[in-house]
Amino acid sequence: MLCSSQRPATSARLEERFRSRDDDVSPLSLSFPALHRSPQQDVQIDAHSLGPRQRRIQVQIEVPVAIADLWALLTDYNRLAEFIPNLSISQRLPTSDGSIRLEQVGSQCFLRFRFCARVVLAMQESPYECLAFQMIEGDFEQFDGSWRFQSVDADRTQLTYDVTLSPKLPMPIQLIETQLDQNLAANLLAIREEAIRRFVSDRA
Repeated sequence: MLCSSQRPATSARLEERFRSRDDDVSPLSLSFPALHRSPQQDVQIDAHSLGPRQRRIQVQIEVPVAIADLWALLTDYNRLAEFIPNLSISQRLPTSDGSIRLEQVGSQCFLRFRFCARVVLAMQESPYECLAFQMIEGDFEQFDGSWRFQSVDADRTQLTYDVTLSPKLPMPIQLIETQLDQNLAANLLAIREEAIRRFVSDRA
């Protein structure tokens, strides 16, 4: 996925009730705003249906650290699982051509059951601007997107996580989307907290 600052057009509310072939097994049938504030209020979530089993989710937060510091934090690939919730494994894989391949395993709880999903991501770094990823192996039909960095001022950075995903059958898309909506907000809050711990404390 190429990095871009362009956002898709959104309506005031997403009135569509998500339906797919797995509706019969999904306990959820949802209708929710396309653009809304998370319960934490500091995270903005923008969700779109791109098809019966394809979703795009964008999550945005302002982090009170310089853009170079935030970039260093998120490209420290082998330590991401230390502070990002629901990420149990994050490790850079060896390659012969110098490209970046990242293995990640996420763990989620759905209806009291723990579900683990593994992906191998091809990473493309555009320093201090965009960190793009594309799944080349894993437990989704599609999982790709980017981290985008925009400097607000010398000590503040706007961080946007943008992911497009399609689960493999028989995973219910509605259930996955609802859980991701909550967990991605928690992930960005955890990133902000870790950035403050590492970099703001040093300035104090």
